Amino acid sequence: MSDKVTMIGYYGMKDSAGRCVGHTVKVTNEYAKLIAGFTEVELYAAPCIVSSGVDDKLFSQVHILKNDIEMVGNSLLKRIVDKFKIIKNIRQALDNKGILFVYQIDYIFLLYMLLFYRKKKDRRVVALSYHKIFGDKLMNACIKKLDGIIYTQEDMSIEHKNSMWMPDYIYDEDIYGKYNCLPKENKCVCLGTMNRYKQLEKLVNNWKEMDIPLIVAGRFDDKERYYRLKENAPQNVEIRDEVLEYGEYLEMLGRARFSILPYDMSQYTNRTSGVLLESIYCGSIPVAPGQLLAQLKLPGIKLENIRDTIFQNDSSGIQEVLEECDAVIKNKYNAEMIQENFKTILIE
Repeated sequence: MSDKVTMIGYYGMKDSAGRCVGHTVKVTNEYAKLIAGFTEVELYAAPCIVSSGVDDKLFSQVHILKNDIEMVGNSLLKRIVDKFKIIKNIRQALDNKGILFVYQIDYIFLLYMLLFYRKKKDRRVVALSYHKIFGDKLMNACIKKLDGIIYTQEDMSIEHKNSMWMPDYIYDEDIYGKYNCLPKENKCVCLGTMNRYKQLEKLVNNWKEMDIPLIVAGRFDDKERYYRLKENAPQNVEIRDEVLEYGEYLEMLGRARFSILPYDMSQYTNRTSGVLLESIYCGSIPVAPGQLLAQLKLPGIKLENIRDTIFQNDSSGIQEVLEECDAVIKNKYNAEMIQENFKTILIE
């Protein structure tokens, strides 16, 4: 079997402007760069992934799958149709030989593997999951169809002989170095997609008692929510509904002393956060729920302790977090350290 790796991005979520939503494009380029360091790599991906910034120079060939999923409407019929679109993409992408790396999976993919996939000697499938979707008998049966599984949450329990942990975002000095060393302004930013997982109302309402500015900037799923928040925001809070260009987003992180992630952990359990990692990479101290920091085993200031640490001028506590963030970058999330394990699990 050839060592060539075919990356598969079957799940493309697009907004009304046709742009791919989420971090799929970023990790497509990131993983391709790692793989290109040791072998040839091709891509099969949904249309919006390919058109939203994939670096085709990293790939020997780029193939476009048939379907995207539009973030418009949520009727039962649409959800059913969307599932069939995803299945068609999976079927088309898996109809290949060699090493197939599926770098973002969901329940539909695992059920497809269980019900329809048949192993072949000239094909290996390695998958990566950002969510903790393992544990029950059905899912473990699906996973056994895989030739390898990569997971981004360290406390996942994986019943597979060929498995490894890898972070969802990897530190690349060429990308993050110039932002990490920017002078920090005494402000807090809340960046990324503004969806139901973030307790923005609580954050904005409580911020009127704080003495540093807060900037909330990102795409709002619910426009009415945006207008309500903007109308009720105190003077020290700026709210912007916009899709930030990646460089602008990193610049905002790199210039802010703090990056706050007000996740509702009743909705966000067993998930990872790319914004949290990029906050660390850009030198912005993450402020997040203690439960999230614990499950990801990452340094930061607990959202529950924000007053004690930040607003009572606990400089020693802040310096300790900064040192822990530097250690994470150097000893755990560095691309060179991860690449060898990645190569082993893809190419036995």
